[in-house]
Amino acid sequence: MKSIAFTVNGQTVNVSTYPAKPLLDVLRDDLNLTGSKECCGKGECGSCSIILEGEAVCSCLILTGQVEGKKITTIEGIGTVENMDPLQKAFAEEGAHVIKNRQWEQGKSASVIRGISAFDSECGAVLLVNVDQPVPSNSINQLIDSHQRLQGKIHLPVFQGRRGHPVLFSTELLPDLREISEECQGVKSIIRKYDTEIVHVPMTDPSVLYNFNTPADYEKGGQTCEFRK
Repeated sequence: MKSIAFTVNGQTVNVSTYPAKPLLDVLRDDLNLTGSKECCGKGECGSCSIILEGEAVCSCLILTGQVEGKKITTIEGIGTVENMDPLQKAFAEEGAHVIKNRQWEQGKSASVIRGISAFDSECGAVLLVNVDQPVPSNSINQLIDSHQRLQGKIHLPVFQGRRGHPVLFSTELLPDLREISEECQGVKSIIRKYDTEIVHVPMTDPSVLYNFNTPADYEKGGQTCEFRK
């Protein structure tokens, strides 16, 4: 074992550990910084992302010995109540709420259920957007406009005849959404159940079909999607 010093969220720490131990494990187990999650273990999903010397990296792929003397920022170090990050400030100004799912290991269904638990009775619809999926504002506006003008429990974007995402659900379906599970394919089970009540919304942007899972996916999508304009 070796004593390894580095800076985390502005504070110098000194950890006695093996240099070959994954940084993610040190952050979570030794420093109790659990905002970075272990999921794929291959550096593809981004759940363990941190900022290392100004660059976003996957901490599951970084050895602790590699960060000696370097600066790290985890999700816990991004913004405070007194000094908000620009994104946090925008959320606060718009009256948005961030709901944390502490049962994230149970999959996306658990996150959906946790999120909709915060809705009030005046909510008219639910728009489900993947956190790592950039969506042009125009696409979102088209889905909202469709919901306001047309009957239909589900409003789903379509590009060249293919269904995409995000998907907008009427709050009539909240009881169904509260019962989803990974075993039944989550939200997809609701789409199958109400297939005849779906309003298909034509889109001009192919990004509604994309799945951004790797840096290559983002590079490809950024060359064609309207959110870059």
